[in-house]
Amino acid sequence: MKIVVLEDYVDLMQELVFMLQHAGHEVRGARCIAEVYRLLEGFKPHVLLLDAELPDGDGLALAAQLSVSSALGIVMLSGQGSAEHRVQALNCGIDHYLTKPTGRDELLAVLERLYRRIDPNVSRASAFAGWTLDVARQSLLDPRGTPLRLTPGELTLLEPLMRAAGRTVERTSLIAALGEDARHYDHRRLEVRMSRLRSKLRAASGEAVPLRAQWGAGYVFTATCRVLAAPAAAP
Repeated sequence: MKIVVLEDYVDLMQELVFMLQHAGHEVRGARCIAEVYRLLEGFKPHVLLLDAELPDGDGLALAAQLSVSSALGIVMLSGQGSAEHRVQALNCGIDHYLTKPTGRDELLAVLERLYRRIDPNVSRASAFAGWTLDVARQSLLDPRGTPLRLTPGELTLLEPLMRAAGRTVERTSLIAALGEDARHYDHRRLEVRMSRLRSKLRAASGEAVPLRAQWGAGYVFTATCRVLAAPAAAP
């Protein structure tokens, strides 16, 4: 996905650009409306992530203009957050309104869903060459975009492992996530569950399964991945 981040506060703009690039997207930063128009011509983004208050104009006015002149998806990231401002933004053509600070997983989920709405033919994994865990849909997508439905127990095990990708998650933490007491839980039951999960993933995707046991410690998810969190409940 091609994204333009319009934010006049340089540190925040650079932070957002880095985070979105790390998630597998092609991103450009802009500090003013004039830079956005230059990027619309050359870069041709799918989504604009913008602030409400800008040094050379109003974010709402820009959104209103772009919403009728282009197919660009628009997400506002605002420090205001009042109901009145939210309604005003939506009436100006904003697709999603998020308040600062917004969590990484929520922002990525909103952008991903907006991208699929803009182009329904886009694969959920087309902009990201890794494994994707969709918590809301209770499914796992392999790097080719093949979906696999998960049971609640499988989701409970995979979510902490994928959030900590590259780092060992202790057995006791996984057992606690299952709602069990590690002091009284037969650890061999966890080994059986992990073995079945690996077999299921391998059979469904044909991919090498990036779940590794760390002897005497726990398990680690070793591949590039991301977690799309369930959307936050409306206030």
